[in-house]
Amino acid sequence: MRKQIVVVVLVMVFFLGGSIVQGSIIGSLSTPDTSGLIAGLNGWGPNEDGYRVTWTITLEAEPLYPLLPWHYKYEFSKANGDPLVKLTSHFIISLSEDIQESDLDYFSDDIETVTFGTLGPGSGNPGFPAGEEIYGAKFDLWNNQAVAEFYSNRQPMWGDFYAKDGKAAPNVFNYAYNTDLGVEVANPHDYLGTPIDEFDNVLHKVLVPNTIIPEPATIGLLGLGGVVLLRKRKK
Repeated sequence: MRKQIVVVVLVMVFFLGGSIVQGSIIGSLSTPDTSGLIAGLNGWGPNEDGYRVTWTITLEAEPLYPLLPWHYKYEFSKANGDPLVKLTSHFIISLSEDIQESDLDYFSDDIETVTFGTLGPGSGNPGFPAGEEIYGAKFDLWNNQAVAEFYSNRQPMWGDFYAKDGKAAPNVFNYAYNTDLGVEVANPHDYLGTPIDEFDNVLHKVLVPNTIIPEPATIGLLGLGGVVLLRKRKK
């Protein structure tokens, strides 16, 4: 296996019977390409400010919402961690196709709307890799915010990421996406390990909600059909 490039930090992780009972998983991808992200050349490129997405996934010991014990937080910054000048307008994460509307809820005030469905190249997603698509969720942010948070009953898995900013100039946008968007992960549910492909090559992925539903109370929730627009519920 090649040397790991994606940095994942485990904070306050405790094990009981082979499963995590409380703790946070922190990781990030950034430009230049060797750090996991490909970005446009209008402020987010490797020779400019660059771009970084950082995720903090927490299994709460005393959940604020007992049926949604996982807290997902995504932060967006320059590659060096400083605040972005050209902020994130929306971002997309891949999800399992069995995801249900009630599996994600209590979105932070930064999130305006969430759209579920198959997402890909088009005028709304400049720079999205041709021929690729993501089944997942698109998060539109109020006033191009730099943080987005929500709660879920789904444990994390490795998935794809895409982000776009507002106009940097007439008809010019910034964008960023993981270098191996569309490449299948051989160990998607090994969220404490390094994502790899079928040949054991290290992949650049982010942690997103997965197919596992740990709480039996969620069984029987209404499924999604086609593309669903989910209105924000504030914390």
